[in-house]
Amino acid sequence: MKANKTLLSHLSYKTEDELIGKTDYDLFPKKLADQYRKDDLEVINSGQAKTKIIEYFTNELGILDWFITNKFPLYSKEQKIIGLLGFIQSYNRADKLIQASSYISKAVELIQENSHQKISIEELAQECSISQRQLYRHFINELGMSPQNFLIRTRIQASCKSLKAKPHDAISHIAIDCGFYDQTSFTKHFKKCMGITPLQFQKRYRL
Repeated sequence: MKANKTLLSHLSYKTEDELIGKTDYDLFPKKLADQYRKDDLEVINSGQAKTKIIEYFTNELGILDWFITNKFPLYSKEQKIIGLLGFIQSYNRADKLIQASSYISKAVELIQENSHQKISIEELAQECSISQRQLYRHFINELGMSPQNFLIRTRIQASCKSLKAKPHDAISHIAIDCGFYDQTSFTKHFKKCMGITPLQFQKRYRL
């Protein structure tokens, strides 16, 4: 196993030896670990690389953030697959790799800057001067998810930062501040994405 200093920092480890014996399930919420594992097995079993996967990963602050992941099969001298080689790069620093259309870039920027507010798909499409169907198609083609899912995941990301920074704040307040209709809606989407509830996530940072 090999890991650079940046990855070790993101996972809160100092040396590669500390990672030995650990699995995705020891490092990440189950929902994320399931997806990482699924992608790994697809690459190993098919021998085909998976590139430009846009997904959550922990950043240097230990908070979930958007990253672009590339995974490649690792071959032995006998041309047998013996492992996996992966690279991750911050989504916010990888615009040239995505090559997204100007429509998507503007919509993504609008969502990231206003995720705490009420945003409709109709409003996004109007801002980008395209139809809702075109907007949906661009998001699916470029980001692998619908505009609505991207908005929800952006709110989840913001909520993770708030839950960590405010470990004693009411979940209902954080839900509203991050753009969710109410605590019930927030908890539903958070658990679907993270595999745990907002309260369970928040308790990790209580002294």
